[in-house]
Amino acid sequence: MSCTCLASLIRPVSPTSSRAPPGESLPSADVAALQPRDMLDRLEAGGWPLDLVDEVLVFGSYARGALNPADVDVVVEHRTDERLTSEFVNALSYGRDPSASMKRALKGTSRGLQIHFRERKTLEAEGFELTPLWTRGEPLAAARTRLTAITPDPTAGRAPRDHMLDAFEGIDRWVPRPVRVAVKCHWSATRKPSFTCHL
Repeated sequence: MSCTCLASLIRPVSPTSSRAPPGESLPSADVAALQPRDMLDRLEAGGWPLDLVDEVLVFGSYARGALNPADVDVVVEHRTDERLTSEFVNALSYGRDPSASMKRALKGTSRGLQIHFRERKTLEAEGFELTPLWTRGEPLAAARTRLTAITPDPTAGRAPRDHMLDAFEGIDRWVPRPVRVAVKCHWSATRKPSFTCHL
């Protein structure tokens, strides 16, 4: 991903977001659990582009059982078809989020899901422990059972955010991980910023 299109991926969070602003309490594990459950309901309903999804996994503080997760990190592995490829290229051409269609289909109006598309191998290589929820061909009931099996753990606090720069301080919750990775990688190589972002 080139840095020239990174600013298009950073969006302000609406006041109705399930991610709490600084100074306010974060959602409980029960509230956070509703978000992946809603996503599974959408997958079960099917339709385009959800019929391209092959695998769903969770990781991060929610998967470890944290009582107050800031969000629910989800990895979605999916195939592409001609329509999705066309939308992806068109979105990039106009500086829009190239994954918007898939995100809308999976999340609806929920903003508490942090979806990482086709990043399983990258995250595993970095040492993240991923918890499988669903693989194509399985009944969605199996995914709901696995979701219920994630038990609350009072000792499982939120992990510090990785790939951080001082510039992200205070806004890191609203900067998607792929953006943090790409910007930090570019900064480490050049020590120069490569884009301007207006939040």
